[in-house]
Amino acid sequence: MQRLITYRTMVDLRDPDAFQMYTFNDHAGYGAVEVAQNMLLDFQEASGNWKEQWAICEGLALLRGANSLDPMIGIDDGELFRETSIMLELMLLTALAELEKQGQLGANSDVRNLGMVMGLFAKEAQALRSDGYIDDEPSTTNKTYSGEHFVPYLLAYANKHNIPIHGPSEIDEIIAEAEEEAEEADVQLPTAKDPWKWATAFKAYERKNKGSTTRSGKAVIGGDSLDITTFSSAERKANSFDGKDPLSAKEIKSIKDGMCLCLG
Repeated sequence: MQRLITYRTMVDLRDPDAFQMYTFNDHAGYGAVEVAQNMLLDFQEASGNWKEQWAICEGLALLRGANSLDPMIGIDDGELFRETSIMLELMLLTALAELEKQGQLGANSDVRNLGMVMGLFAKEAQALRSDGYIDDEPSTTNKTYSGEHFVPYLLAYANKHNIPIHGPSEIDEIIAEAEEEAEEADVQLPTAKDPWKWATAFKAYERKNKGSTTRSGKAVIGGDSLDITTFSSAERKANSFDGKDPLSAKEIKSIKDGMCLCLG
């Protein structure tokens, strides 16, 4: 739950409307991408720590369940949105493979919300495909996961370890479609030692998308460039509707003292 609170706060702080400001049309959308990229970075940094990696996936599932990342859909770089969405899916597949390796899938798992998190991811994946943002056809050039058969893969893990996928009201229909797709395409879980090649895919994504959301021009993904509390007071005044800094002197001091602003 702490991850959800953290990520939701990060999204809010990148929304100019919440501060009565206007910066540029897609600020909130690219801000959501920046938060998503921070999740990818967190997941990468948590390599070898399955509990922390699962907490990140859990936070993402709940964040998506609340539609908090929806502003990403409207950005003017559709390819960045698609690739980021695919990486978020790959994050869950990688986490499931690690949980399986650690004996943490199934009835005796220490993780008690496997089915719910998988259900929330499945709902988002189905929506992305029905709306045409992700193509389920395997890539002929990409050697890592490229968006193909995501829900059937989830279903394969669920069936293998007797995990009931649940949560969204339409989950039965989503599962039925996935079962049909799995049968038609003969979808099988990869059996390699590194089944999802997370590190390879992450490096490729990072290399291609460095600087995709930053205002500073730094060649990085994620960060806090679009967090409005990191703007100077002069920048906030210049972009506010009334010409005043939306942050009070007390709030500015708290931020300088290392506190995080939470919007009500």
